[in-house]
Amino acid sequence: MGIISLIIILLCISTGCFAIGVTSGSKLGSCYKSSVALKTTFVFVVTSLLALSLSFILGKLLYNSVSHVSTWIAFALFFLIGVRLLMESIEKSPSLNYTDIVQSSYLIRVAVQASVDSFMLGFVLALVAPRLLLGTLFLSALFTFLSVTLGLSHGHSFTKTVLGNRLQLIAGIIMVIIAVRFVIIANG
Repeated sequence: MGIISLIIILLCISTGCFAIGVTSGSKLGSCYKSSVALKTTFVFVVTSLLALSLSFILGKLLYNSVSHVSTWIAFALFFLIGVRLLMESIEKSPSLNYTDIVQSSYLIRVAVQASVDSFMLGFVLALVAPRLLLGTLFLSALFTFLSVTLGLSHGHSFTKTVLGNRLQLIAGIIMVIIAVRFVIIANG
């Protein structure tokens, strides 16, 4: 797995955060957006990085046990990320209102739910490309920050175009293609 593939995967994963940002941004009034955007973005970035790091550690601990099937595990997890994105494009994304953000409990649950894909990616990295960890952490934080911030700040204009759901649909298709391509290259 190269850096270009990794960037595409991280962009695909960040569409989930973007969709949540869009639906939340469309609910929040403009007077609240600036006060809650930083907190919301911070929570999403931290949960994404924690999920990525913890699963990387878990993957390294289990590497000796699963190294002989690491290609198939990577395929299955990439495919699962793609299917999750496809399912999320059909379902309504969770949204946050001002009270959810101030009280934090629902905000944290939504952020953890959004970081499941990052968890799967961290495990794959530990098995097939551990050298990319630092770059992945940086890019994941950057893409999560940008997607949540952009979604929150321009949520109202994006909801008029259903762009968030279409992005997740496209990202899901791309992830399925990446999964198939990964297993073909690894076994070819």
